[in-house]
Amino acid sequence: MKIFKWLIAGVTNGILAHLASGFFCGFVFAFGYLENPETWQPMQQLPLGQMALLSIVAGLIFAYVYMAFYKGIPGEGKISKGIHFGVLVWLIGGITGPLMSLLFINMSLIVVISWVCGGFAGAVLCGIATAAIIGEVA
Repeated sequence: MKIFKWLIAGVTNGILAHLASGFFCGFVFAFGYLENPETWQPMQQLPLGQMALLSIVAGLIFAYVYMAFYKGIPGEGKISKGIHFGVLVWLIGGITGPLMSLLFINMSLIVVISWVCGGFAGAVLCGIATAAIIGEVA
Protein backbone atom coordinates (compact mmCIF):
# COMPACT_ATOMS: atom_id res chain seq x y z
CA MET A 1 0.00 0.00 0.00
CA LYS A 2 2.86 2.41 0.80
CA ILE A 3 4.45 1.83 -2.60
CA PHE A 4 1.15 2.43 -4.39
CA LYS A 5 0.57 5.71 -2.52
CA TRP A 6 4.17 6.75 -3.19
CA LEU A 7 3.76 6.08 -6.92
CA ILE A 8 0.45 7.96 -7.10
CA ALA A 9 1.90 10.89 -5.13
CA GLY A 10 5.03 10.94 -7.31
CA VAL A 11 3.14 11.00 -10.60
CA THR A 12 0.70 13.58 -9.25
CA ASN A 13 3.62 15.71 -8.09
CA GLY A 14 5.27 15.47 -11.48
CA ILE A 15 2.12 16.66 -13.20
CA LEU A 16 1.50 19.49 -10.72
CA ALA A 17 5.10 20.73 -10.84
CA HIS A 18 5.10 20.57 -14.64
CA LEU A 19 1.86 22.57 -14.81
CA ALA A 20 3.01 25.17 -12.25
CA SER A 21 6.30 25.65 -14.07
CA GLY A 22 4.55 25.87 -17.42
CA PHE A 23 2.10 28.44 -16.10
CA PHE A 24 4.77 30.78 -14.72
CA CYS A 25 7.54 30.18 -17.27
CA GLY A 26 5.45 29.67 -20.37
CA PHE A 27 2.55 32.03 -19.72
CA VAL A 28 2.95 34.68 -17.01
CA PHE A 29 6.64 35.46 -17.58
CA ALA A 30 7.12 34.10 -21.12
CA PHE A 31 8.35 37.47 -22.38
CA GLY A 32 11.47 37.13 -20.19
CA TYR A 33 12.80 34.37 -22.41
CA LEU A 34 12.95 36.78 -25.36
CA GLU A 35 15.38 39.20 -23.68
CA ASN A 36 18.50 37.05 -24.20
CA PRO A 37 17.60 34.53 -26.90
CA GLU A 38 21.26 33.49 -27.31
CA THR A 39 21.06 31.87 -23.86
CA TRP A 40 18.68 29.13 -25.01
CA GLN A 41 19.41 26.31 -27.41
CA PRO A 42 17.45 26.47 -30.62
CA MET A 43 14.54 24.04 -30.62
CA GLN A 44 12.14 23.10 -33.34
CA GLN A 45 9.80 21.83 -30.66
CA LEU A 46 9.92 21.43 -26.91
CA PRO A 47 11.15 18.06 -25.58
CA LEU A 48 7.86 17.54 -23.73
CA GLY A 49 8.37 13.81 -23.21
CA GLN A 50 11.72 14.28 -21.50
CA MET A 51 10.37 17.20 -19.48
CA ALA A 52 7.41 15.13 -18.29
CA LEU A 53 9.62 12.17 -17.39
CA LEU A 54 12.01 14.35 -15.39
CA SER A 55 9.06 15.99 -13.62
CA ILE A 56 7.72 12.58 -12.60
CA VAL A 57 11.14 11.41 -11.38
CA ALA A 58 11.44 14.62 -9.32
CA GLY A 59 7.89 14.05 -8.02
CA LEU A 60 8.79 10.52 -6.90
CA ILE A 61 11.88 11.83 -5.10
CA PHE A 62 9.78 14.57 -3.47
CA ALA A 63 7.25 12.01 -2.18
CA TYR A 64 9.99 9.69 -0.95
CA VAL A 65 11.74 12.45 0.99
CA TYR A 66 8.38 13.52 2.48
CA MET A 67 7.81 9.97 3.71
CA ALA A 68 11.37 9.64 5.05
CA PHE A 69 11.23 12.89 7.04
CA TYR A 70 7.52 12.89 7.91
CA LYS A 71 7.96 12.88 11.69
CA GLY A 72 10.33 15.85 11.57
CA ILE A 73 8.11 18.06 9.38
CA PRO A 74 6.50 20.87 11.37
CA GLY A 75 2.76 21.36 11.34
CA GLU A 76 -0.41 19.89 12.78
CA GLY A 77 -2.40 17.78 10.37
CA LYS A 78 -1.44 16.45 6.99
CA ILE A 79 -2.19 19.56 4.90
CA SER A 80 -0.19 21.80 7.24
CA LYS A 81 2.72 19.34 7.08
CA GLY A 82 2.45 19.28 3.30
CA ILE A 83 2.57 23.08 3.04
CA HIS A 84 5.52 23.26 5.46
CA PHE A 85 7.39 20.57 3.54
CA GLY A 86 6.77 22.29 0.21
CA VAL A 87 8.02 25.62 1.53
CA LEU A 88 11.12 23.98 3.05
CA VAL A 89 11.96 22.23 -0.22
CA TRP A 90 11.46 25.51 -2.10
CA LEU A 91 13.72 27.38 0.34
CA ILE A 92 16.50 24.88 -0.29
CA GLY A 93 16.34 24.55 -4.07
CA GLY A 94 13.74 26.93 -5.40
CA ILE A 95 15.64 30.09 -4.58
CA THR A 96 19.32 29.19 -4.59
CA GLY A 97 19.34 27.34 -7.92
CA PRO A 98 17.77 30.15 -9.93
CA LEU A 99 19.91 32.79 -8.23
CA MET A 100 23.10 30.83 -8.93
CA SER A 101 22.02 30.53 -12.57
CA LEU A 102 21.69 34.30 -12.71
CA LEU A 103 25.30 34.64 -11.55
CA PHE A 104 26.75 32.35 -14.20
CA ILE A 105 24.41 32.53 -17.20
CA ASN A 106 23.56 35.57 -19.29
CA MET A 107 19.84 35.50 -18.63
CA SER A 108 17.01 37.81 -17.80
CA LEU A 109 16.03 38.54 -14.21
CA ILE A 110 12.44 37.92 -15.34
CA VAL A 111 13.36 34.30 -16.15
CA VAL A 112 14.80 33.84 -12.67
CA ILE A 113 11.66 35.36 -11.15
CA SER A 114 9.54 32.95 -13.20
CA TRP A 115 11.61 30.00 -11.95
CA VAL A 116 11.31 31.15 -8.32
CA CYS A 117 7.53 31.68 -8.61
CA GLY A 118 6.96 28.44 -10.50
CA GLY A 119 9.14 26.57 -8.03
CA PHE A 120 7.22 27.97 -5.08
CA ALA A 121 3.82 27.13 -6.56
CA GLY A 122 4.97 23.67 -7.59
CA ALA A 123 6.61 22.84 -4.25
CA VAL A 124 3.61 23.93 -2.19
CA LEU A 125 1.11 22.17 -4.49
CA CYS A 126 3.23 19.02 -4.41
CA GLY A 127 3.50 19.20 -0.63
CA ILE A 128 -0.27 19.45 -0.29
CA ALA A 129 -0.86 16.65 -2.83
CA THR A 130 1.71 14.38 -1.21
CA ALA A 131 0.24 14.93 2.25
CA ALA A 132 -3.30 14.32 0.99
CA ILE A 133 -2.36 11.15 -0.90
CA ILE A 134 0.08 9.58 1.55
CA GLY A 135 -1.53 10.77 4.78
CA GLU A 136 0.23 9.90 8.03
CA VAL A 137 3.45 7.93 7.91
CA ALA A 138 4.02 5.52 10.76
